[in-house]
Amino acid sequence: MKKQAWVYVLSVIVIGVILALTASLQIKINSSNETLAAALLVALATLGQLGRVMYMSTGDSGQGTSWYTPLLAFMFAGVLVLPPYLLVALIVVPHLVEWAIERTRKTNFLKAWYIQPFNIATHLICGLGAWQLYALLNYYICTPAMDPMCGRLIAAVLAGGMYLVINHYLVGQALVLACGVSWVQSGVLNIKNAACDGAFLIGGLITSLLIQFTPLVVVPILLLMTVVQRRIAVSLVKSSV
Repeated sequence: MKKQAWVYVLSVIVIGVILALTASLQIKINSSNETLAAALLVALATLGQLGRVMYMSTGDSGQGTSWYTPLLAFMFAGVLVLPPYLLVALIVVPHLVEWAIERTRKTNFLKAWYIQPFNIATHLICGLGAWQLYALLNYYICTPAMDPMCGRLIAAVLAGGMYLVINHYLVGQALVLACGVSWVQSGVLNIKNAACDGAFLIGGLITSLLIQFTPLVVVPILLLMTVVQRRIAVSLVKSSV
């Protein structure tokens, strides 16, 4: 990679590490419900990440490999229901498990050492930033004059939008600098990509509501996300042929 790309990638990783350490220092005694929700989301995110569907998308970028998994949905659910330090665990653990398995299998996926740390840092920046915005909006929007559910919904939608924009910018900028492609060629500005991510964010919102009621929703949530994941991959493969 060029020097400019190295500076960018390493800067994102450093910022992600700083945010993770800052969030980890704010550990408080959490409720059993939060611990259970965190454990369930980590398990779902890990399973979703390991069950990813790989496909070559010549229609989007003309080069490289893209993939869609339900991971984004579970991480955004964590933004809405978990404290920051548990959100850090939700983001880091699935990525580390995936990284360890790929290195054990000695595949070419995630072979370069900086790719997975960059992925982790990207979601840490997006997730913790969205968490902060969601908390602030809940404080200022959820007033006695507004229905609490309506206020939380507005806050969640805006936080999800922030997550999506930052995520696409960080990834797109990395592709532009490291691969020498334009923003259009990177596929980040592709409406289909944004729509797919938006669908997973909505799935995360629904997951955050259901998972607070009963752990029994875990199985149907995972099955639903798996079906959505595979349908998206199939549709994108067809569109790139």
